[in-house]
Amino acid sequence: MNNKIKEFIKSTITREKYLEDFDDFCFAPFIKIIVWARRVWKSFFIFSIINKLLNEKKIKENEIFYINKEWLEYDNIENYKDLNDYFLKWKEKNKVWNKFFVWIDEIQEIQDWQKFILSIWSSYPESIIFITWSNSKLLSKDIWTNLRWRYISKKIFPLSLNEFGLFKNQDIDNDLLNEYIKYWWLPATVNISDENIKIEYLRWIYNTIFVKDLLEYENIRNPSLLKNIHKFLFKEFWNLINSKNISNFLKNEKIKTSTETILNYMDFSFNSYLFDEVNRYDIRWKKLFEITKKTYPFDLWIRNSMVWLSLKDDIWWVYENIVYNHLVSNWYNVTVWILWEKEIDFIAEKNWEKKYIQVAYLLSDEKVIEREFWNLLSIKDWWGKIVISNDNLFVNNYEWIKHYNILDWLKEMD
Repeated sequence: MNNKIKEFIKSTITREKYLEDFDDFCFAPFIKIIVWARRVWKSFFIFSIINKLLNEKKIKENEIFYINKEWLEYDNIENYKDLNDYFLKWKEKNKVWNKFFVWIDEIQEIQDWQKFILSIWSSYPESIIFITWSNSKLLSKDIWTNLRWRYISKKIFPLSLNEFGLFKNQDIDNDLLNEYIKYWWLPATVNISDENIKIEYLRWIYNTIFVKDLLEYENIRNPSLLKNIHKFLFKEFWNLINSKNISNFLKNEKIKTSTETILNYMDFSFNSYLFDEVNRYDIRWKKLFEITKKTYPFDLWIRNSMVWLSLKDDIWWVYENIVYNHLVSNWYNVTVWILWEKEIDFIAEKNWEKKYIQVAYLLSDEKVIEREFWNLLSIKDWWGKIVISNDNLFVNNYEWIKHYNILDWLKEMD
């Protein structure tokens, strides 16, 4: 293990919730894949794993085989044969035979990489193998094609509010929540103080990772169409959408295209993790509608850097996006449910338990309170039912439905 890696390990802030199932995940007899969008510090999560393995004396420094294709020293590794040659020399030099830690970062840059990974996995069953990549250049469908059933994956999400406070070394309070809402979750933005630089950085992330890389990878011939579909999804992320209302939006923009193209471009954007899609479930008909769904941007400040944020008009939907991302980053399966043409914001399921959740900005009067609680009161099962808002005065439960201030709920989630 070289000094460069040691410095990264030393400087890593551990994201503890991703290490809760450390032994089960790390030592499972599969190839481990870390997924989600770029710039959420997937690599730093694996540095945390290496650090934990070293501290617990489960591996030694000379047993760590690390390749990062963004580093120039690995520029000559172009294909799986180059990689295998490098690996064999490393094994001989470090006198490592059967047990070691393999991590290839930006693996999509190595031609036929899967041949090397599958060879290592089958030849050295005691080895621990991790791979990471740029999600807009290598998508989940490719992993399935290349590795089939031989892998398990873990998603690494942008920062939660508690992690945001940890990174900034600040207490969790309303001031921090307001900053979190404004500047959002990508770890690198925490260290950028100039707002203009922060906006430019996020626009660069969007234009490079979610536009340029996708154009190249998917051979997209109409970049303006892709951006306009993104523009629609950024603007309408709180509404139920389908190809028809996107088509109507594009027609208003004087853009002609087919429904098939719209659906393809949406799939490309979902696969690159720019947006997450949430299906609608109709309680009355017990039917999952895959055509009409909601979408949420994985990082709202990227959205805000591309589409103007008006807190006055958007704060309700911002809260909804915050709640959604915190649910999925805590590994809940989330759907949007429809009850007799009335919507329930989220049904969150995990470990055979279910929660019904409504999100509001303020419960300002009795009419708003009735509107937010009525749908939940109409559900007659015994699963938990919650309303989340920014109220400090309205702290009581409503009949048997719990109410949380959003700051308290976010702190409790982690």
